[in-house]
Amino acid sequence: VERELTGIIACHVHVVTDHILPVCFVDDGSRTFWHKFIGDCYRYRAEYCADLEERQRFASSASFEYDRAQEYATKDLPPTS
Repeated sequence: VERELTGIIACHVHVVTDHILPVCFVDDGSRTFWHKFIGDCYRYRAEYCADLEERQRFASSASFEYDRAQEYATKDLPPTS
């Protein structure tokens, strides 16, 4: 199960980073969504990772993507009340 989940996550991250993000030019919130999605993928990977070093690496990658999503959200999305 772990191997299958790892492959699915890697595939999702690859598709988003190589095919979707390069065409997200509009400031409509799509970049926010996709960076959060990648962060979620890395977080899920970190949650079941047995190797502590690898877990730290995935957790750090998740944090980086969440920070990027927050940056785009602040820049691209209007505030709500």
